[in-house]
Amino acid sequence: PMVVDADVAVMKSAITGANEVDVHVSGVRPGIDFALERVERIRFAAEGDACPTCGSPLVFTKGIEVGHIFKLGTKYSDAMGASFLDRNGRQCAPVMGCYGIGVSRLMAAIAEQYAGDEGIRWPAAVAPYDVHLITVSRGFR
Repeated sequence: PMVVDADVAVMKSAITGANEVDVHVSGVRPGIDFALERVERIRFAAEGDACPTCGSPLVFTKGIEVGHIFKLGTKYSDAMGASFLDRNGRQCAPVMGCYGIGVSRLMAAIAEQYAGDEGIRWPAAVAPYDVHLITVSRGFR
């Protein structure tokens, strides 16, 4: 059965995926255009909720996204006319992806990991400095 969140069940008009890449349908009326077989509060997970597969409790933890991968499909390889021959000799467009690492997010994650009461103790591999110059007294110029 289709499980529908309680907030979706009361929508007057919705937009939903059409089970086809990059295709959406608007004006969808829950309960009219599709049956409300099972209505549950599934929109927000709560710590301790049971895993539907193994029953283990959900544990929340903090994290930061430092990189991401996007599957682009064949959209750009088709546009460029890029292709290869598969093992059966058929011409195919390569499935593409793009990968990104956020340098500023990475530095933020490292700073969080190495921060303490005395400030950030940067690991040598990413430290923005090698040496600190500290004055001996206030009157020193």
